[in-house]
Amino acid sequence: MAEPRQQILIVDDEPASRESLCELLTMEGYTATTAEDGLEALVRLTDSTFALIITELKMPRMDGMALLREIELRRLPSAVVVLTGRGSIETAVEAIRRDAFDYLTKPVDPQRLLQLIPKVLEAQRIRSALQTIRIPAADSEPRINRMVGRSPRMVEVFDLIERVAPARASVLITGESGTGKELVARAMHGLSPRSAHAFVSVNSAALPPDLLENELFGHERGAFTGAAIRKEGCFELAHQGTLFLDEVADMSLATQAKLLRVLEGHPYRRLGGTREITVDVRVVAATNRGIDRVLEEGRLRQDLYFRLSTVEIHLPPLRERGEDFALLVRAFLSESSRANGKPVSRIGPAAMDRLLRYPWPGNVRQLRNAIEHAVILSTGDTISVEDLPLGVREPGRAAGGSDGIYLHTIDEMERRLIAVALARFPTRTQAAEALGVSPRTLYNKIRRYALLARDGRADVTPPPSSETDVVREARRLDSLFRLA
Repeated sequence: MAEPRQQILIVDDEPASRESLCELLTMEGYTATTAEDGLEALVRLTDSTFALIITELKMPRMDGMALLREIELRRLPSAVVVLTGRGSIETAVEAIRRDAFDYLTKPVDPQRLLQLIPKVLEAQRIRSALQTIRIPAADSEPRINRMVGRSPRMVEVFDLIERVAPARASVLITGESGTGKELVARAMHGLSPRSAHAFVSVNSAALPPDLLENELFGHERGAFTGAAIRKEGCFELAHQGTLFLDEVADMSLATQAKLLRVLEGHPYRRLGGTREITVDVRVVAATNRGIDRVLEEGRLRQDLYFRLSTVEIHLPPLRERGEDFALLVRAFLSESSRANGKPVSRIGPAAMDRLLRYPWPGNVRQLRNAIEHAVILSTGDTISVEDLPLGVREPGRAAGGSDGIYLHTIDEMERRLIAVALARFPTRTQAAEALGVSPRTLYNKIRRYALLARDGRADVTPPPSSETDVVREARRLDSLFRLA
């Protein structure tokens, strides 16, 4: 059952449709109010605040699009779902571009409507609660180089980068494709004493063995047919700097043996050369393959692995970085808007919902590309569902119909939000009022999220150490909704 606090305005010029929706929502426990067109709806909005407005698009006097524009101009804190006939889908899509949360075709499927409403109200409730807890202007987010994140695992990665960067030791970075392994390597180079010298990157999987050796060690003029000039290899180019070897487990075993000798300090020769070359290079390697598996299969030499992995850094996939998702989206949105000269600053609620539900098999790289795609296609200041890449905007195209990080993010946000409210307000009643729920609902959620200590009091361990920490945590949670 829904809570009586949740008020919904139904705007429809068809009396039968309007009254049937009102009856349905009232039976489900919502407080439903009706209006026969946009003008009457504006009168209702002057007198009351509604968490959700369900409006028909085609109406006399003031239609749904005009009402949507008024809601946007007045900055009313109401989510909007539009109703449309089967032949008016294009208009509904335009409504979503103007910040409607979603649309339903008429006649309305009661089950689909009842499944949609809690999701909309959940987002509205969290947003309103976060606005109640005063949030100051945002400070700079934790970042190294172009990497952002405040999840515990990424904070550990940042700390490790800062500690390892000044050393000469080789580093092995593991993680799925698209998690940012080269960014980590560049960050370490930038923080190291070698930063004034070259950072050279080689993708070991992109070249066949002979060409890869030529790329790494170079050749002399006349070493083979077509070698018209001498070529310095990447080791020479990276002298006193950093050499990044991506997908090192894809190297042939023969190339791995030659690489190991150089890492052990032995000189090498260019192909077709006689002069021995010694270089001072820090090697950072990376692989997206499971280390145990490639070692067991003999695809990566164990002695080379030990030489490369003096320090090993593992990057988590995006699906395990729920806390960082909004920060990444905001950073990519700002970056892409600036790079493409577009005034895009927001992501519509429906588009954000699609982003949260998508599983992101390509991780951070795929998210960055999707945001840039949307920014380029956007015609205003807000990204809509239609601006997103096809595979992201159509949930059926996502592998297995996964909910991506959506459910994890919403649950984690609600739990942390409750902890923030309990730390911020002296009584549970005040915390419940700030969150927009009844004391009983708050108590049930405290039990659900294991926030109850043995003595029966709310357990918010570890509590924020200061008022500043409280508002900082609230600001982190709010960042998801500043985008919407």
